[in-house]
Amino acid sequence: MQYGEDADTWIRLSLKSKIAYINKPLSNYHMEAENRSTILHKQNRNNFDIYYPVKELDRYLHAGEFPESQRQAAIEYIALFKLPLAQKYLYHGNAKKAKEIIMSCEGTRKHIIKKYWLLICAYIPPAILNPLIRFKHYTINSLFHFG
Repeated sequence: MQYGEDADTWIRLSLKSKIAYINKPLSNYHMEAENRSTILHKQNRNNFDIYYPVKELDRYLHAGEFPESQRQAAIEYIALFKLPLAQKYLYHGNAKKAKEIIMSCEGTRKHIIKKYWLLICAYIPPAILNPLIRFKHYTINSLFHFG
């Protein structure tokens, strides 16, 4: 596994026992380390594959391995990663793959608006959609560019 082993470990642990989340920094992250996952992720930036722990989480969810109390949280976490991936596929003109990913985000409540917005966009022909995306991207970036 090139990256995501920490998330995968926490997912597996949460399936076997109760864990707690503390919203407080309890460790240090060394930015100068040569084998950081951020570097590996940047090297694979053109790979649109789903983040490995999300694939595993999705597999556990569909295999019925999640307790009912954790199901919705897992669904939302998966959608958090899958919907931006679908957006990338749309941007690069692969509406078929984008639709497949969007439709796999069934049950999301937190990301429901983004899900259906992307689904609508998936039915807009790329010749129309891509100029709109570029216009939005450059207009918004130029509004916030100072200097």
